[in-house]
Parts: sequence; C-alpha cells; structure tokens
Amino acid sequence: MEHEELKLSIPAYCLGALDEAERQALERHLKDGCDECQRLVMEMLAVPNVLSFASEAHPPPRKLKERILTQIQPAKARVASAAEKVVDRIEEATYRALQKSRRRWMGASAALAFALVVVVFLFSRESAILKKNLKALESQLQFNEQVVIQLQMELEHRQQMINVFQSDAVKLVDLKGTGPTPQASGNVYWDPENDKAVFCAFDLPPAPADKDYQLWMIRGSEPIDAGVFSIDAQGKGLSFFKTIPEDRELSAFAVTLEPKGGLPKPSGAIHLIGTI
Repeated sequence: MEHEELKLSIPAYCLGALDEAERQALERHLKDGCDECQRLVMEMLAVPNVLSFASEAHPPPRKLKERILTQIQPAKARVASAAEKVVDRIEEATYRALQKSRRRWMGASAALAFALVVVVFLFSRESAILKKNLKALESQLQFNEQVVIQLQMELEHRQQMINVFQSDAVKLVDLKGTGPTPQASGNVYWDPENDKAVFCAFDLPPAPADKDYQLWMIRGSEPIDAGVFSIDAQGKGLSFFKTIPEDRELSAFAVTLEPKGGLPKPSGAIHLIGTI
C-alpha cells in the first residue's frame, strides 16, 4: 500500500475497524518513521481525552455530613434526625443525578468523537481525490500546451511553403524518374531570392523500413544534402528546405534512397533527377 492509502486508513485504525493485514501494513509504515502519519494517529487518538469528565462519581465525604450534624443543637434531635434523612436523600439524589449525567455525557462524547473521526476520514479522502484530479488536469494542460506549440510550428511551416509558391522569383524544376523508379516524378519550387524551396514527389514506392529518400542539390559536380522526406500510401512526398546564397548557382536536384536518417554524401541509386 502507498502512503496516501495508508494515511486514509488511519481513522479506521483508531476505531479498531481495520483487518489484520491492513493494521499490520499501517503499523509497519508508522515504524518506518512517516512523520505525517504518526502525527495524524496521535491527533486522532487524543480525541477520547474529551471523555475525561466521564470518571466515576462518588458520594460526598461522610465527615462533611457529620460536621453539619454536630452544629445542630442537641435539643432538636427530631429535627436533626429529619435533617439527616433529608441529607441522605439529597446525597442519594445527587449521586443518581451525577451517574445519569455521566452516562449521558459519555454517550454524547462518544458520538461526538466518532463523528469527528468520520469527518477527518472523509476530509482526508476527498483531499486525496482532489489532489489526484488536480494532477491529472495539470498533465492535460501540459499536453495541450505541447499540441498548441506543435500546431503553431506546423502552421509556420505551411506558411513558409505558401510564401515560396507566391514568390515572384520562384523557379519550377521538373524531376523525372530514373533507374529503379521510371514511373516517378517530382517538382522543386525554388525561390532563389529568399533561399527557400518546396519539393513535391509523386509515384515513389514506399521506402524500406531501414531506408529514407534523400533530396540533393547539385552545384557543379558537388551534391549538397537537402534533407530526407517520407512517402505516403499514394506515393506522394512533400518537403520544405532552405538554401544559401552560394546555392544560387545550382545546376540540378536529385533524389536517392539512403540508409535511415540520410548520409552526408549520396551512396544509393538515383530515383529522381532534374536539371535547372
């Protein structure tokens, strides 16, 4: 049992309502030195102290009665005898009244103590539930914040693509399938003035699990990595990438199939190629 579950069982422990396994589990937890649970047990065990007025009542001391009687004049023996009977009756009535009050007080105090333990138990349980719900809400809030950030990044990414398509300086480069994928095709929308480009692929077969399609920019005879991209079930791929001012002298774009994550230099067969 965890700390919160053990803490919630303390009221029942103080009332003697736990089974043997639960009682032993809580006592081991207390012996392990949990300050919070030890304090709660001490507070609940202190409740019976309110019953301190429930001690046994006793008749007044006999000497008190004798002292009262010695002050009565001997000549008034009858009166003294009557007074003694009255005193005895008063003592008996007082004793009975004290006993009756003690029983009533014990019943009321026990009910009050039990009610207090129940209130503490219910409050502890509700507090634990509220803490659990609050933790769940905080986790959901963090997840929602991550989703918002991801959507903002995706929106910015798409807006950059739109800016390329709408640029007055955009150049369209057609790529044709070659080698193992003659049916494939592709387009590069290149904005050399803003050094950005969008690549679209069509009819490419899915890449093996340990491979990725990788796009290359060709400057002279030097291939420059433009990133890997994925293919959907229809054989379509989409990629946004950036160039640099020196890349404005590009001569071609190409696609190869490389090990997962891509390589600094191409090593696989060319699947798409298009000259500028």
